[in-house]
Amino acid sequence: MNVVVTDIFFLHERGKYVGSYFWCYFMGLFLGPIISGAVQEKVSWRIFFWACTGAQGLNIIGLLFFFPETRRLRNQDPIPAVQGSEQGSNDNTKLEMSSGHVEFVSSTHIQPPQPGILGSGKPSRAQFGIFQAIDRTAWRSVVRHFFTPAHIFFFPIIFWASMSMGSAANALLAVNLLQSPGLAAPPYNFTPAQVGYANFALVGGGVLGLAVAGPWSDYVSQKATARNKGIREPEMRLWSLTPFIAAAIVGLVAFGVGLQGKWPWPAVIIVGFGFVGVQVVAIPTISITYAIDCYRPISGEIMAIATVCKNTFGFGMTYFVNDWAITDGFVPPVMLLMAMTAGITLVGMVALIFFGKSCRRLTRNSKVHSF
Repeated sequence: MNVVVTDIFFLHERGKYVGSYFWCYFMGLFLGPIISGAVQEKVSWRIFFWACTGAQGLNIIGLLFFFPETRRLRNQDPIPAVQGSEQGSNDNTKLEMSSGHVEFVSSTHIQPPQPGILGSGKPSRAQFGIFQAIDRTAWRSVVRHFFTPAHIFFFPIIFWASMSMGSAANALLAVNLLQSPGLAAPPYNFTPAQVGYANFALVGGGVLGLAVAGPWSDYVSQKATARNKGIREPEMRLWSLTPFIAAAIVGLVAFGVGLQGKWPWPAVIIVGFGFVGVQVVAIPTISITYAIDCYRPISGEIMAIATVCKNTFGFGMTYFVNDWAITDGFVPPVMLLMAMTAGITLVGMVALIFFGKSCRRLTRNSKVHSF
């Protein structure tokens, strides 16, 4: 989706639409516990997993049978070159295309497109076939997409953005993993459905993050650009992370310390869940948008490596977070996630504000800029 955003939206709109993507991305994690809690209380938790299995099956069937293959090979007659009908008076006037840009273009050489050159028709039945001829160009692209994320992971900016997104997302995972043992125990004694309904606070925080994070980061960048005499630097966006780092600290402290100290449930849910919902949309939005600003041609690969980082640590968390909470209480595991989220994001933000241009200069000759 980030590839689509970079292709069709202006630079000053990029933060808003990347934020919209991340809001949709995390909304499933917000709504899943709400639905599963009600299903568990009314029917059985197994029904929820069977419903997820059915939804995934329908999705695969839809992709196989109803999604067109846009890289399908087709027989196509070469498009004839358009010849100008008039000769320019200046012999030095020419149209240079081989170098990838236009130089010395005379208006007498530019002709409107001829009838028949523009494409027409509609998608053919062959596009929807399950088996397609191998497109060697597409195959090389697949190989490139497979190896590029491993290569760019070691770029300082992309490494930081991936770790920042992963930490913020796994802070939400910690809330999801620990909310049931915390809220189902005294003094709260929430039912499974009530535990699920607590996640509406995450939804509210996510909506606030959607409304603020992207437009706010774009606004900060535009103001800094104006002060810099119209010269825009990607690092100008980083200042907008500051309030959301504070939101991560407040939300995770309210959740972890609140559960351990048996605070009133509004403090734990409204403040804790709400601010976690804000930061899980806002921090990935700004950090990933900054990385895309620096390396626009590989925006898809940036999201791929960030997702790998998030899921790898998140998978490991499921093996120790609950046992750790039982042994030592809720504070240590939640504070670990708070330290990772706030620490990685804050330290990287400050370092890149001063040294981000130097980091970009180190990778200026990389092949990824020509993808």
